[in-house]
Amino acid sequence: MAEAISHLFALYSLDSIDVEEWEFVSGKRDSSTLKFSPLCSNITTSVTELNLRLFLDSRFSRGLAYSGSGNVTTFTSEFDMVCYYCLLQAKLDKKWGDGGVKRFVVCFLSSSESSLELFCSELDEYCQLILEDIQDSGCNPISDKAKRLLATWHRNSVEYIGHCVEKLGSSLSSLIYSSLMNSPIKFSGGTETDRQDIEKFVSTCSLAALLQPDTKEKAPTTPILLDFEKNDENASLVTIEQNSFQLSHSDTNPFCEEWAQRMTALADTKPNAANLRQIVEEFKLKAIQDVNTLKRLIKQSEASHYALYRSFLFLKSCGNASVLLRYARQEAISLSARDSLSVLDSLQSHLANENVLA
Repeated sequence: MAEAISHLFALYSLDSIDVEEWEFVSGKRDSSTLKFSPLCSNITTSVTELNLRLFLDSRFSRGLAYSGSGNVTTFTSEFDMVCYYCLLQAKLDKKWGDGGVKRFVVCFLSSSESSLELFCSELDEYCQLILEDIQDSGCNPISDKAKRLLATWHRNSVEYIGHCVEKLGSSLSSLIYSSLMNSPIKFSGGTETDRQDIEKFVSTCSLAALLQPDTKEKAPTTPILLDFEKNDENASLVTIEQNSFQLSHSDTNPFCEEWAQRMTALADTKPNAANLRQIVEEFKLKAIQDVNTLKRLIKQSEASHYALYRSFLFLKSCGNASVLLRYARQEAISLSARDSLSVLDSLQSHLANENVLA
């Protein structure tokens, strides 16, 4: 009987063996020297589980795995699935046996429509939680906490985005705006899972990790990350109740409102975490493109009043002026670009007079 399509997981220890032992275990003549020993799994059919080990052996034998960074690919057994797998290296204390560095492999499997490649960063972070527990609690046997982490991988690493959209309601666009402005988040009430869902959602929507100033002229070998100062006085307070998340402010802009409307409309008609994540990536890409457009216009505005006017019109019509100005200003500060800062001051003053800024 075929394995039911669901959210499957498997945890293996990874050891090196000689060729003769592998031939005995697998029934195949192969140059592989790897042995995947099952430690914990919810895969119920032996065929799927055996095919998964053979699949992993093929991938690892070709060097298609890096410690701490997962891969997503298609896995076919009785049916097609998407497989995320990640190699973990745990430094075990001698109190858990021989001690030393032990290798483990975490596998998460889902339906072919799940688009796990969109959630690689979340899954990598989740595997680190499993690794930390293995290092703290050992692996013989696997701890109850590690089993719970494995069993809830899809809910905690993928479904969080849908839960936030559903529970934020009218506050969704404001949380997106806070994410883009890199505002700190504080919480009132709620469970640890609720807080983690919101933190992941904010991180997913943020641009701070993606944008870097162009420092080729000054320091080609030392990239400078945008360093936003988080002022706790301006923190967004999220009040968590049983069926809703409420923000302490309603600050937003047309760009974030459109973003929120797209996600809400999809969640109301076809709630799918992958589709919601694609909307997030579309709007983040648009925001990054707009930041780059503004940077070019600001550079031109240093020597042209016409370009300054074009910059003003662009910011007035984009619906995201406050966010774009924040990123442009922070880059100008990082590069000590006085002419750019002067242009930004002029733009901000005129936009404020037009009530464009949120």
